[in-house]
Formats: sequence, structure tokens, C-alpha cells
Amino acid sequence: MIRKDIVAMSAYIPVASLWDLGNKFKQKPEEIIKLDAGENQFGYSPSVTEALKTGLFNFYPDPEYKELRQALSDYVNVPINNIIVGSGSDELLDLLFRLILNEGDKVINCPPTFGMYAVAVQLNKGRLVSVPRKNDFSLDIPKIKKIINKKVKIIVVCTPNNPTGTVTDQKEIVELLETGKLVIVDEAYFEFSNRTAIPLIKKYPNLIVLRTLSKWAGLAGLRLGYGLMNSFFVEQLFKIKPPYNVNLAACAAGIATLTDKSWRGKL
Repeated sequence: MIRKDIVAMSAYIPVASLWDLGNKFKQKPEEIIKLDAGENQFGYSPSVTEALKTGLFNFYPDPEYKELRQALSDYVNVPINNIIVGSGSDELLDLLFRLILNEGDKVINCPPTFGMYAVAVQLNKGRLVSVPRKNDFSLDIPKIKKIINKKVKIIVVCTPNNPTGTVTDQKEIVELLETGKLVIVDEAYFEFSNRTAIPLIKKYPNLIVLRTLSKWAGLAGLRLGYGLMNSFFVEQLFKIKPPYNVNLAACAAGIATLTDKSWRGKL
């Protein structure tokens, strides 16, 4: 009764949770320093705690997330109609692959990199084409361009890359965009490099930038990510996303974090 391709695929194995480690080593969660998932060890903005006290959690959130998207717009200096939010950037990856891929379409991936790209491609009946990074963990641009054909629909680039920490130069992103393929740039760790592809969105409608509040903002447990892209893609994603894909607690925490400029200034 299960799809044969899912039976055959390998599962994504996440790292152990804070609570599992506590049970294993007989320690309280607050006594553990956990560095294997990019979680913020210093917590989150104090305004998040206050925001969560006032939430009307017996009601659904605004399905368009206008206030949250406006706060993100102010933070990244991108118009609100170019922004969509998700339950972590993982959900947005899944939605984008679902939106774009027909069965057998190819996605170029550059390992070693984030393992969820491969899982999301397979779940959406795409074919993963791996182009390993060079010895210095930079992208092998000539090899990527050489294997591009009509079946290749998407190129995924993580920068700074997880797990190598290497940053892809903007000129290399431009080279990939000039191929005409959809380029998804995962900037989950942008705040640790301050180098972004966002200014290219105006010129290149085939660019999508994904970010998250799981890392710098310390909201990993609330699951809140966002995408920056041409408004056409935002409109199409609104057709297929669940109406309340970001819960009200995550929405409130995100707004509180993004508007707490004094806390952000200390980072």
C-alpha cells in the first residue's frame, strides 16, 4: 500500500534531542551544551516569553501572516509580496519541490551539504543529481554547468554551507542563475556571514532564498522559516500551502524577535 520509491529510500536521521541526551547521560537538559544541530545555546529574545503569554491560542492564525511578513519585510528590506513563511524552511523546500517537479525531473545537489534536500527531492518524485564539492568545499561550477540539461529544473546551494561553513560567492550564484534554472539558495546561517544573494532577486526571477529563525533567533523548537522570491512564486505557493502552516505561537514569537531591536543589537 506504500509507494515503492518511499519503501526503497533511506530515511533522514536527525540528531538526538536535548531530552534524549539528558536521559542518556543522566543530566538535566539545562546542564547540556548541545552543538550538533546549530541550535542557539544562548536562548531567545526575552520579548518572546512575553508574547507567548498573550497569545489567543484557541483561534487560528491569519492564513496570510500579514503582520509576520511585514516584520520580516522590515528586517530584510524586501517587499511583503516577495515573502512567504513556513513551518521551518524544511516545509518551504518541500512545497517548492512539490510546486516545480514532475516525476523524473532532476535537482542538482552539492554534497557534503544539508541532508534534507535529498529527502525532499525523493518525496516529490524528483531525481537527485549530486555534484560533489571541490577539496576546499567550494562549488564545482564548471561540472554543474556541464551536466545541466532539459530534465534539470532546480539547483540547490546552501551558503554558508551545512556542515562545512563555506560561503558561495555571489558571482558563482550569478553563474548558476544565468543558466536559466531555478536556483534555491539556503541561507539558514546568513546571520553568521552577512553575505546574501537577496539583492539578486530583483534581476533574477529564477532565484529563491530560504532563511530560518531557528539558528540566530533561537526559535528552533517553534519551527519558523521564510522564503524570499519573485511574487509570482509566492502566489503559486499560497495555492498549495496548508492555510495555517505556521502556528500562532511561532508567529507571535517571530514578530516579537524581529521587532526587538535592542536584543538583536547585542548579537
